Amino acid sequence: MSLPSGTEPRIVVCHSAIQQLGPKGEDEPKNSANLALMPFWLDPKVNKNGLQAGDNIEFDLQTDWDTEKPVLITAIKKLGERDKADLSCP
Repeated sequence: MSLPSGTEPRIVVCHSAIQQLGPKGEDEPKNSANLALMPFWLDPKVNKNGLQAGDNIEFDLQTDWDTEKPVLITAIKKLGERDKADLSCP
């Protein structure tokens, strides 16, 4: 994960495929490892305190393909050591 910066206002997340995320309800494209590296808009109300680049997180998404920010992270939770996923994005 990388956090928003002055030049990139979105959060970039390495994640497993998200079912039915596409604008017509289609599944997200997958690579051979079933992982994706993707930027998401972050709702300004989301608390980023304590998050650092490289943290493993769990997040909630809201999708509205008719808006300027069609895929928006609305909640974020840093995972503890025991809950970490073993993801390695290309």
